[in-house]
Amino acid sequence: NFVHAVTAIRNLVEILVGVGDDHGAAVLGAVATRSDLRASFGTESVRLSEVLGDLIRRVGTQRYERWAAEGAELEIDQAVALAAELVDRHF
Repeated sequence: NFVHAVTAIRNLVEILVGVGDDHGAAVLGAVATRSDLRASFGTESVRLSEVLGDLIRRVGTQRYERWAAEGAELEIDQAVALAAELVDRHF
């Protein structure tokens, strides 16, 4: 289900930051915040914004933008495959 896939990607961003995978979080964060997707709202939106803001401050704007550019190239099915790979790698 497309909606559940996007929600899972959004929620995984915070988890990846928590385990120290800033690159994976940035890539999936870019997918999760694409302008062509329905925006998240409420608590999820606030958390995602805060996590990505903290990530950008920590890794720097240039590095984040390079990593986010990778995510901007992914279709949702590719992002789901990457998310599964990252989960397998870390958990």
